[in-house]
Amino acid sequence: MKRLKLFTLPNKPLVKKGKKASPARFLSSCLLPPAFCLLTLAIASVCFTLILGLNTTTMAIATPSEPIVFPSSAEIDAKTQVLFEQLFEGFGTVNILIIFLLTLGPLKLIGTFAKLTMNAEPALRRQLALRSFGISTLVILGVALLSQRVLRSWQIDVSAMLMTTGIVLFLVALRTVLAQYNPPTTNNTAPVNPSLELTLNPLVFPSILTPYGIGIVVTLSAIFGRMAIAPYTLFLLLLLVMVLNLGAMLAARPLLYLIKPITLRILGFVFGVMQVALGLDMILTGLKIEAIALKFLVG
Repeated sequence: MKRLKLFTLPNKPLVKKGKKASPARFLSSCLLPPAFCLLTLAIASVCFTLILGLNTTTMAIATPSEPIVFPSSAEIDAKTQVLFEQLFEGFGTVNILIIFLLTLGPLKLIGTFAKLTMNAEPALRRQLALRSFGISTLVILGVALLSQRVLRSWQIDVSAMLMTTGIVLFLVALRTVLAQYNPPTTNNTAPVNPSLELTLNPLVFPSILTPYGIGIVVTLSAIFGRMAIAPYTLFLLLLLVMVLNLGAMLAARPLLYLIKPITLRILGFVFGVMQVALGLDMILTGLKIEAIALKFLVG
């Protein structure tokens, strides 16, 4: 017997010749595939319409009419230079010297050196002062010389360095200001047998070179090239502050006879408040740099 030959077209026989096909079977064979296809297309159309209706806003945002054009590196550098000129307008040599005197200056060193060398001979005091001056000067000049290269290799933004230094300065200065209200400690005694071991700790670190003072030197050396100041001015100012520190150490005892301890406490309080304000100003300046740079990039 020959096999049945099925065809998809309705004008061809669906069964073997000589046999009568049932009408119901004929209609189901002809109408079922087109109906199934139409039903599938209808369901797919409804689903696609729903998806379009839900994602109309997202698609409008994701496909803007105009392409986003990012500025080139030359444009970013030019805008950054304009930003620095706006933020540091009027910021000159005197301002930098005041900042160095507040953070690395000799005022905080007079009482500390006098207390540490109370039982020391004059020759030992001179040796401690000269060695502390030499080590601190070499360290701070080396930091100022290498900091810009290190920041560039580590890809640290100036704004991040400004905010970090400002936070450290703010916290340390606030602690110094609030310490004026604490009761005096009983362990505030001078060393019985002072020696040259006092040079590095506590004279150089952290009495002369404070952590926030080093951070400020790093930050200023990083942004110094963008300000209209001679490059060697930073090193001269640091050397001047270190020389003042040396003079304060050598003349610590005569200065204490002229300046009473209560006067030093008042000056320390005033300088501490100014350091708190300076720390807040550095944090705000870092935030301004980020905000204006973001505005330049976006708009």
